[in-house]
Amino acid sequence: MLSFVVAAIDEEGKYADANGVIQQMWLIQPIEDVALKEFRYGTTPEKWREVQPSLPLVLDTWYTSGLHFFRFYEIDSRVQSEVLHHGEYWEKRNRFGVQIPLPE
Repeated sequence: MLSFVVAAIDEEGKYADANGVIQQMWLIQPIEDVALKEFRYGTTPEKWREVQPSLPLVLDTWYTSGLHFFRFYEIDSRVQSEVLHHGEYWEKRNRFGVQIPLPE
């Protein structure tokens, strides 16, 4: 059974190095063989156990979980989110570098 981890991305776009996950933000593991179809950050789903409690997420920081990358940002005093699939994230990284512009 696979664990579910949320990790911060470093300046090079990495979440892990030879020593493991660089900045793990949250880690949960299934108690039974169940799929994780939906979750709320920091709330342990039924039939899962929390291995590492969730840490606060920071605005304008990229995070990853599996094949998805995401960040939260603020526009006009409203917090919004952007979620990119692995390929989309790297395409934007290659085009814009570290400072990927906010969605329009």
